[in-house]
Parts: sequence; C-alpha cells; structure tokens
Amino acid sequence: MVDLISHSPIWHSSAIFVIEDDSQDGADHIDAHRIPAAVISPYARQGAVVSTRYDFLSVIRSFELILGLRPLGLFDNLATPMYDSFQPTPSNDAPYAAISPTWDVNEKNAAGTTAARMSAGLNLSQPDQVSQRTLDRVIWKTVHGDRAEPPPPGPNANPGG
Repeated sequence: MVDLISHSPIWHSSAIFVIEDDSQDGADHIDAHRIPAAVISPYARQGAVVSTRYDFLSVIRSFELILGLRPLGLFDNLATPMYDSFQPTPSNDAPYAAISPTWDVNEKNAAGTTAARMSAGLNLSQPDQVSQRTLDRVIWKTVHGDRAEPPPPGPNANPGG
C-alpha cells in the first residue's frame, strides 16, 4: 500500500499511520504497555525514533489535526498530538519500493520446540477458536525462550482466558 501511494499524485499530501491496537487481553511478545506506531509521510521525520509518550488517542488527535476536524470528544481533545513525529516541510518525499520477504512466510514452528508442543491440537483452522491468552503465551515463549513466563494479562483481559 505504501509503495502504491508513494508513487501516486497524492503522495505529497499523504500521511499513513501503521499502529497495533492495544493488546487489551494480555501481553504479546513484548508487553502490554505500548502500541508501536509508524508514521509514513513526506512530512515524517526520516529515520526518527520518537520516544515521546503517545497513546491511541494521540493517533486519533493527530488524524483530526491533519484533516482539520474538531475533536470527537474530551479524551481525544486532551490527547497529546504526535508533533514529534513530523517536520514542517516535506523533505522525506522519495517514493518507497516494497521489499519482498527473503524467508518462507508459511514457515511453521519447528518440530520438538515448546511452541510446537503448545500449538499441537489447537484449532487454528478458523479465527477466534483459541483464546488470545493461549496464543500470546506461545508467541512469548517463542521470542523469549521456553523458561520465560509472560507478564500477567492486562486490565481488560477476559478472565476465562
């Protein structure tokens, strides 16, 4: 999508936000206290890693400011806009070229690993057949090792798992 838009006539007035919705039902492979975000735009600070604390409402507030919209409510009105992610002039306007993966995107857990044992017997044929907590635990162990214990579920976690 970025490749397509960055090669189009609208690129010079575009901003693409890529975010992960908050985990709500527990920690993922990192933790439950952040939402990673990428801002792709000619106005984005090129190569910047911004450590300013933003939240989901900061993203919404930034959308509103860019589009000239009034806030939807009190919480987005009070949110910190993502000013540190942008620069005043469009100096980051070179088009993007998509890079194809260099690994097998269909690769599965290697046999004999904890993740493979934990995944055996799970119904993965359709979405939402396995609890988020179970899937998060498999991912956590894959990333952090067999003995690592994931953090406890977040405040909105489903008590049933």
